[in-house]
Amino acid sequence: MILVISKKGAASWRFSDETPISAIELPSRMRNALIKAGLVTAGHVRKASDTKLRSLPNIGPTFFSQIRKVFNRARTR
Repeated sequence: MILVISKKGAASWRFSDETPISAIELPSRMRNALIKAGLVTAGHVRKASDTKLRSLPNIGPTFFSQIRKVFNRARTR
């Protein structure tokens, strides 16, 4: 599955916790920071603490907010 983030941070696809970050269309800066931190699946990102996500390089308040919105909205059951 592929996810496209709009300027408003809306998710256009749904994906499971097992979906690799590399399979999700994210801004490269965001994707690279998540993968470098060891957050390699959607589930890893969803379970990461706010503190951990905020501490990642290149993840400012706007990207942090987008990450939380996108990964929580795009969850499949």
